[in-house]
Amino acid sequence: MPFFGVDRACLRTCCTFFIIWLLSGSVSAAAVGPAATPETPLQGLQHSQWTSRDGAPASIMAMEQTSDGVLWLGSRQGLYLFDGLHFTRVTVVDESSWSPADIYALKSMPNGDMWIGQFSGGAMLLRNGKVTRFREGLPKAGVTQFFLDRHGNFWASTTQGLARFDGKMFHPAGSDLGLPIGTSVTAALDGAGDLVVRTNNFGLFAWSSRSKRFEPVADGRLGYMPLALDAGGRLWESTKDGLLLLGPGNVPSGPLVPWSYSFFSPDIRFDHTGALWVTERGFGVRRVLPMLRGAPLNAAARMQTFHEKDGLTSEQTMSNFVDKDGDIWVGTERGLDRFHAGTVDRIDGPIGSAYLGVQPAGGGSAWLASFTGGAWLRDAAGKITRSSSLPAAVTRITSLTADGKEGLWIASDAGIGLLTASKWTVFQLDPVMVKQTITAMVPDGSGGFWAAVNTVGAMHWDGHGWSRPEGLSHMAITSLAHTGHNLYVGTRDGVLLTYQDETRTQDRQSLTLGPVTVITPSAEGVWVGGEKGIGLWNGQELQVVATQSVPPIYRISGLLLDANRDLWLNTAVGVAHLSRGAVQAVLDGTAMTVSAEVYDASDGVEGLPLRSFLTPTAAALSSGVMIFTTQLGAYAVDPASLSIRAPAPAPYLTSLRADGEALELQTELRPKIHTLEVDYGAAALRDVQRLRFRYRLRGFDKTWQDAGNRREAVFTDLPPGSYTFESEASYDQKTWSPPSAPLPVVIPPSAMQRRSVRAAIFVTALLLTWLLFRWRIAQIYKVAQLRLQERVQERERIARDLHDTLLQGVQGLILRFGAISQGPQLDATLRQKMQQALTLAESVATEGRDRVRDLRSTSADPNELEEILAEAGTLLALSGTATFAWSTRGHKLPLHPLILDEAFCVGREALQNAYQHAGATRISILLEYSPEQLKLTVSDNGKGLGVAAEEASRPGHWGIAGMRERATRIGGQLSIRSDLGRGTDVSLCVPGSIAYPKSTPSRWWDMFSTLKTQELR
Repeated sequence: MPFFGVDRACLRTCCTFFIIWLLSGSVSAAAVGPAATPETPLQGLQHSQWTSRDGAPASIMAMEQTSDGVLWLGSRQGLYLFDGLHFTRVTVVDESSWSPADIYALKSMPNGDMWIGQFSGGAMLLRNGKVTRFREGLPKAGVTQFFLDRHGNFWASTTQGLARFDGKMFHPAGSDLGLPIGTSVTAALDGAGDLVVRTNNFGLFAWSSRSKRFEPVADGRLGYMPLALDAGGRLWESTKDGLLLLGPGNVPSGPLVPWSYSFFSPDIRFDHTGALWVTERGFGVRRVLPMLRGAPLNAAARMQTFHEKDGLTSEQTMSNFVDKDGDIWVGTERGLDRFHAGTVDRIDGPIGSAYLGVQPAGGGSAWLASFTGGAWLRDAAGKITRSSSLPAAVTRITSLTADGKEGLWIASDAGIGLLTASKWTVFQLDPVMVKQTITAMVPDGSGGFWAAVNTVGAMHWDGHGWSRPEGLSHMAITSLAHTGHNLYVGTRDGVLLTYQDETRTQDRQSLTLGPVTVITPSAEGVWVGGEKGIGLWNGQELQVVATQSVPPIYRISGLLLDANRDLWLNTAVGVAHLSRGAVQAVLDGTAMTVSAEVYDASDGVEGLPLRSFLTPTAAALSSGVMIFTTQLGAYAVDPASLSIRAPAPAPYLTSLRADGEALELQTELRPKIHTLEVDYGAAALRDVQRLRFRYRLRGFDKTWQDAGNRREAVFTDLPPGSYTFESEASYDQKTWSPPSAPLPVVIPPSAMQRRSVRAAIFVTALLLTWLLFRWRIAQIYKVAQLRLQERVQERERIARDLHDTLLQGVQGLILRFGAISQGPQLDATLRQKMQQALTLAESVATEGRDRVRDLRSTSADPNELEEILAEAGTLLALSGTATFAWSTRGHKLPLHPLILDEAFCVGREALQNAYQHAGATRISILLEYSPEQLKLTVSDNGKGLGVAAEEASRPGHWGIAGMRERATRIGGQLSIRSDLGRGTDVSLCVPGSIAYPKSTPSRWWDMFSTLKTQELR
């Protein structure tokens, strides 16, 4: 009957797809973690859900998982990827931005290709981000399934028949292959890997390897009947009335697993444990379990259901899928659901699930009691029986302790009693205990027990009556433990008190763990757990064991040692496992921390442990099983059979952005990138909250960068170069996954960042600077020469003024007084005095004329300095015994008049000093001309100056000091070398740029000497 213009069977087929694992059981359960076990109720499995609020699409019709662990979701709202945290839409498959692809089938290929079937007809091949569309050869109907058989044939089933792909296009499978056309089909691969097809109108067909075509199977049944393959290679068929097994020759045979569906045959799929999952729109989820694990299903199979009232996103279940970890995924009209058994088994049954306490019983059994009332005995096989001996009036149970004889001491509002399998015995309380809360109890090993009473302290029951040791009174006790003759008491203020029963003495130690919440005696000492961590009390000191985990553990309320002496802790973040070797390394001082393996909500441990009552929250049974309790239930851990956790998946790269612009991966970037962003992720469908990342950019980062749970790396202002980005993932930050596929990142240099351009700019700038510097030096030198010329002109003006005024006046006075001195009116004595004064005046005038001549000296004759120094030396030699010699070197150059005068004065002073003080037999002058400098050296072979050169600068010694001042004034440098008994050399060096009037400085530092000289002048 048509349904909205569409054949009902056609519509039903389009709403379903099947992806059958070719090698069932190829993933080891031990490697990937436990799948759902038949013993666990469906409501007891870990269930997660995602809806549109989380980004999940609606009407999920197909699911597939690729080798990187990513879950692909085909929906009527398009194609999505799910990595456990984010839903990402794949828009490349959409025909337009306003019309998402209507997807009904997905198939992942070994080479990474993804085949996509559409409800509107046609198939798409997604390869390396590019889509190829196929319509020719396919029936004009919705594509619902894809299959790759053992012969390499690729098939597509549709609502109007089957088609085979030849590598380029599809071809309809019709009479040439033994199939009818124009009929809805559903199919599956049998145990041999051959295709079995159920047609809606013509029955069942199976591929024959002999005839290379489909052969009909006479079963006399028609209609839409989904197929599924179990782990044993048996093919099953779903009908509206139940489940059939296809026997030899694919002929349906018994036994029949009955069920009843009103409209269509439900979709079926086997998980890794052999349980069958059944989904049908409007009927929620059903799980069918064999009576015995591993046995085939039969009429006695047990069925469990899960509906919207249990947390399912919708009763309209559209598809189902089993991933490589054994988790079951269900696509619904509203979103996505997942079911999986936790790594830690939840204890379910006829018990209250909240506020449970636990104590060991004999033979691998355990007592469980609820704060709200009730006690249960769980035997070694896991069977739970409620105790009928405990009165219903016993409520608000606050503390438990085993009596060592399969009995259980229980403290409640009704008092304290002993519960056994057949009897409940109440004991009279001490008056101080009435209406007080018992916070902890522990057996004393002699048939009695200790009890911690709120505001009272520790009380002891010896089997006959109560006693209260004085030293244990009025303290806030949070935990108790007993071994041998020692009672260990933990308090709220972090004190561990050891009380000896026999001697009634006590030892009190203040610890650093916060309130002491659990005490566990062991062969090594006493393990203590508190709010802040754990430590081992060895009788002398507390050895704190620092732990490292994600997230960090704290608030320990249960502490156990297993058969391997490993530590197991019940903490606020889950059940933590510390290996014995790692703990011992910390105790020995060879390691700083212990890496803790934490089992939390993702492993099935939900809720926080209790803190104020029903502690400790862990018990070790004689069978090796350990039971941990939280506010939401009890959980059993068997360390001997606990599966090994799979390592974290390798990350993959998702996007690359440069300055906010999205780019293709593995592309060369443009120059001068300010911000580079790389997005990465990892498909951790189950443990996504525990996943941590690190990354590095090789060529830039020297070490791995810790990213925590961030999935983005940001780099700013990277220099030009070639880099490689890679990331790794980890669940514990100890064992890291293989790195992601490397991402080459090439940042080319801009024009200004190229070495050749930078070198050219540098050379050009250097050349321009040098040219500018030379031009500036020439300008400065020109100014300096002008200043020197001005000084010369000023000297000549002063000389003229002196000659025309002072000297002429003095000369006139001399002539006038000379005439007077010859007059007859003067006597001889007065005339003699006048003659003496005139002689002195003549001497002054002569000296004045010499000074005027010096001021007006403008000789540019290069021989003048040599001649006047030679003349001065010759005159001095006449009055002494030393011989005098002079010589020159280099090409003689004209000197500036000021330099000539000052150099002459320095040379003359040096000659006078040599003749007067040196006691020399030989004195010489050497005048050296070079473009770089003018050098004048006066040498003698006398006795030397010794310290006299240093003393010459002291007050009263003006000769050498005067020479230094003259040298400094003309920008020169005076040096004196003198050794006792070896003579003296006095040298004056003047830069050529200063000494020669028409030269420019040959070195830049000569210019500064010129400027300095002018400033001093």
